[in-house]
Amino acid sequence: MKQQVHEENERKDGEILRLRSQAHSLGQENFQLKEGIEQLEIASTDQLEKARANQLAKARAIFKRLKAEKSEAIAKGESRLKEYGNKMKVEKENLQLAKARAIFKRLKAEKSEAIAKGESRLKEYGNKMKVEENLQKQGNDFQNMEREVNQLQMRLAQSEEIMPGGGRCLTAAIYLGVEDTGLVMQATLVDLND
Repeated sequence: MKQQVHEENERKDGEILRLRSQAHSLGQENFQLKEGIEQLEIASTDQLEKARANQLAKARAIFKRLKAEKSEAIAKGESRLKEYGNKMKVEKENLQLAKARAIFKRLKAEKSEAIAKGESRLKEYGNKMKVEENLQKQGNDFQNMEREVNQLQMRLAQSEEIMPGGGRCLTAAIYLGVEDTGLVMQATLVDLND
């Protein structure tokens, strides 16, 4: 009986030793697991930090690229707007120049027309004045001829009174003719003797 109790105690002691050994082993394994978990956490944290830093760097690069693209787009837009403004300015100047040329052409035509009308009127007035001068000259010539005819008649009358005997001096013919050159007077004195 004692031997059974002793064997039972040894068996129990062995079981206790085995359990202690298992517990120690499990404690070490638990410790290793904790260290592994801590290392994994540290590694995970490092990876997360690296991933965050990488994502942040990528985000910054994208933001920088977008900012550069925005600046380039704004510069292109301003350049196009300036170019369009210059083009519109040139077109406006060309339009104003075309209008000015049209106005100048119209005024030049009006001036030429006015000059032509003025010259025509001046020529017409000159012709009228020339006709009036010719008429005045013809009137003066006619008056001079009348005066000369009167003087001739007076001389004839005086010569008839002065001449002795049967001789007579008569006015045979006095012709007054009008030609293109003006008034022409011919006075012919014929001495008629019986």
